[in-house]
Amino acid sequence: KFRLYWGRKTEVCMLRMLLFVLALSTALFGGWGCKSTQPTGYAPPVDTARWAIGKVVELYGGDLYYRHDISFRSRERQYAASFDRAGYRYERRVAMMGQQMIDALDPSGLVRKVDGELISMTPSDREEAANTLHQVIFFALLPHFLRDTAITTEYLGQATLVGQSYYRVKLGFRRAEGGRSLSDEYLCWIRTEGFTLDYLAYTFARNGGGARFLRTLGSQTVSGISFNDYESYTDADGNRNLLQLAKLFEAGALQSLAKVELQDIRVTPKRSDP
Repeated sequence: KFRLYWGRKTEVCMLRMLLFVLALSTALFGGWGCKSTQPTGYAPPVDTARWAIGKVVELYGGDLYYRHDISFRSRERQYAASFDRAGYRYERRVAMMGQQMIDALDPSGLVRKVDGELISMTPSDREEAANTLHQVIFFALLPHFLRDTAITTEYLGQATLVGQSYYRVKLGFRRAEGGRSLSDEYLCWIRTEGFTLDYLAYTFARNGGGARFLRTLGSQTVSGISFNDYESYTDADGNRNLLQLAKLFEAGALQSLAKVELQDIRVTPKRSDP
């Protein structure tokens, strides 16, 4: 009897130990010999908007924006942008009537010089010039600004546009800046494979308000930083629903307004402190 009891007790202990090992293996490795079935275009369930924005910003340049000075030409104007962790400096140079006008903008405000002489400006003219300069830099250097702490994000799920799969991320602003009001909204289409920023739609409140839909024409990469060119569209009926604008674009029902293309892009490493 003693031997029979001891044998059964040993078998029970061995069985319990085997079950424990199997359970532990399943928890750690997902089962014996099973491969991940994570689908293409997978996004994590927690804060997918910030995750997708982080991916696209990293693809286009990440922290390289802070380590380089950037300049480009657009619509016969020369622009420059420089960033650091404390702020920024933007410039616009325009040749007009044999004179050179330079607008310089930083967090303290805008200053205008013509042939090196400081020009007095009315508050409204100064604000308009600052807003215009800020807007040009904002679109030229997208998606760099999308990770700004002043931006709110909302994930609207995946959708197909013109035969491609995209993460849709809606953006808002916690404070007004650069000609944008708190009511302005942006919607980005970030490709699930490759994380390129292919489409962008936005509303704006300035000058009576309106909405635009942008498609990426192509991308140029200079010293590790990528720059998109865009074609801008509008709805003749004044539709400001950003999701509806995408459907109208796909149906060929939007009107083309202009192309925003960058030329002579230069990306120069910042000088190291001595």
